Amino acid sequence: MATAVDNATDQALTTARDLAGRSVTYHRGLSEISLTAIQGSTEFETIDGDVSIDDVESVDWIFKTSDIANLSPAVPQAGDYVAYEDDDGVTRRYDLLAIAGQKSWRYSDRARAWIRLHTKLTEEA
Repeated sequence: MATAVDNATDQALTTARDLAGRSVTYHRGLSEISLTAIQGSTEFETIDGDVSIDDVESVDWIFKTSDIANLSPAVPQAGDYVAYEDDDGVTRRYDLLAIAGQKSWRYSDRARAWIRLHTKLTEEA
C-alpha cells in the first residue's frame, strides 16, 4: 500500500515530467518505446588504482517504471539505450553507463514507480 510520502513523491516527479520532460525513445533490440523522461545528471568518483581519482558525470533519464513494463524483463538491461532528438533535429544516442561496479540504473522512489537510468552520450546524428 502506498504511503503519503510515496504519493507525494510520485506527484512531484509527475509534475516535473509534465513541466520539463523530454520526448525520448527507449530501445531494446528491435523494440522501441516512446516515453517522456526527466533529464538529469549524477556525478561519480572513480579511483584508478592508487594513482588518481576521476570524476565522471552521467546523463540521467527518469521515467515511470510502467513505461517499459511490456519489455521482458521490465527493468533496464545491458544494450538498452535512449535516443533524444533536440529542437535542431539532432538525434543523440545515450547508452547505459555502469560506473565502478554500480548498476546503470536504480529506482528513484521507495515505491519503485520511477526509474533513474544512468547513461553516456555515444552518438550524434
